[in-house]
Amino acid sequence: MEYDRVSFPEAIEQIAGKLGIEVPREEGGRPRTDNKEKQNLFSILEKANLFYQEQLRSHPEADRAQNYLRQRGLSSQIAHRFGIGYAPSGWDNLLKFAGKNEDDITLLTEAGLIVTDDEKQRRYDRFRERIMFPIRDTRGRVIAFGGRVLGDDKPKYLNSPETPVFFKSRELYGLYEANKLSSRLEQILIVEGYMDVVALAQFDINFAAATLGTSATAQHLEKAFRYTQNIVFSFDGDEAGRKAARRALDAALPVISEGRQVHFLFLPEGEDPDTLVRNKGADAFLSRIRQAKPLSEYLFEQVSEGLNTQSTEGRSQLVARALPLLGQIPQGVFRNMMLNTLSALSQLPLADLEKLQPAAKSHSNKSTPLKTPQDDSPVTTRKRTSLAAHSGYQSMALEERAIFLLLNFPGFIQLAEHIDPLLGYFENSDNIKSTTFFRLVRLLRDKPGASINSVIGRWAGLYDDESCECIYQLANRELLTTQDESRQLFIDTLKRLKQRCEAIAEKQLIEKLSKHPQLDDETLNKLNELLLKRKPS
Repeated sequence: MEYDRVSFPEAIEQIAGKLGIEVPREEGGRPRTDNKEKQNLFSILEKANLFYQEQLRSHPEADRAQNYLRQRGLSSQIAHRFGIGYAPSGWDNLLKFAGKNEDDITLLTEAGLIVTDDEKQRRYDRFRERIMFPIRDTRGRVIAFGGRVLGDDKPKYLNSPETPVFFKSRELYGLYEANKLSSRLEQILIVEGYMDVVALAQFDINFAAATLGTSATAQHLEKAFRYTQNIVFSFDGDEAGRKAARRALDAALPVISEGRQVHFLFLPEGEDPDTLVRNKGADAFLSRIRQAKPLSEYLFEQVSEGLNTQSTEGRSQLVARALPLLGQIPQGVFRNMMLNTLSALSQLPLADLEKLQPAAKSHSNKSTPLKTPQDDSPVTTRKRTSLAAHSGYQSMALEERAIFLLLNFPGFIQLAEHIDPLLGYFENSDNIKSTTFFRLVRLLRDKPGASINSVIGRWAGLYDDESCECIYQLANRELLTTQDESRQLFIDTLKRLKQRCEAIAEKQLIEKLSKHPQLDDETLNKLNELLLKRKPS
């Protein structure tokens, strides 16, 4: 765990894989992708990586690709360190090289390197005429690729799709290369693109990593915090950069604690790390990093925006905006200090803030994490608290709300008459939130009385997909209702989910009837059930 900076379940998986031992699974858990299948994927991805690197050296188009890299200021040493390659023009270069048989073609497809067009009945390379950046996991294995066009074609950057070995919400490009140069990183600079990471390394700034076409997530941060206690986000100085910063703040709050530091660096408008370091040099860029805003300063700057904090009304709005955000911070010294700061800014005694905090609305909606509530006045009565609490759940999807309430009150699993009707709809759903609810019900029924912490710990060992992020984020949201209120809200939520599922099933049944007038027995039975439901009593 310490050497590879991985979690306990990941460490067990790695050791077992080396020894050829199957990791036992608790009954009811979905087995992870077969270890042999993963090894085959790693093998085909490395084969593709070597192919792309060879094309950069020897393909007839190599001069054009090499000139592009030189124009971007990259040396051959940096290109070699990051394993940069080239995917030449043409539809099937990699397919011809690595797809020797159907098994190889299947692996190339599963790895996201080959696309199948069912209509035209053909296969072709996903990456064509692009500079190729291999994405590595913490052990240095190639798990995916990013491709950058040489000209102005769109999309400028193309990433591998998610696969059994690659999840965008967890991986950081360049983290492996940064850790390889230093056993303990003093800080990690999180930037927005591959070229930013590589360009900074060219100037001997070797602690940058990039998200992969997605906003920073709590999982990204948890991974980075395994390597350092100091994370600096770098954002472009335009409106898109400011929005990205607000999303990063929302992701950071649930994982920040004493000992961990998060800073926000905003570059001049029109600049990014790649252009700025080449125009101004490494020293100027490092100086900007040292002047980055601490999370605390950035948060209070954002919640104060547009407010007159010299007035009672302005300070009241400040409290209403800030409390939901501070409520996302784990209990501890840092959270207490943030509350003290809010107390000083608002001139409201700390004891009063602590009384108000449980009633604060949650704003974990990623699109508008810092939106001002419609009612910014402090909630002081039990009735108002209940109303605020219920409205605080409105940003959640119905499935999320059901998961959240069940996490906080595992005893609700006994409400089988409301839960069981949904399980048939959710068991094979393509919706990850529906799947997560189904899995949570199964887990709690296998282990009655499990706590939130127990569920999270077991989840990481059982599942290896987007449901992990879903559970983690919901577990860190603040509970806004009492147990009795939550129970009724849980029942109401399940009823609404059932109505929605029945409406979808009804629509599908009608569509099937319109396409196939000759009904099979199963469809006929379902239609009869539907007619009986609609028949007035």
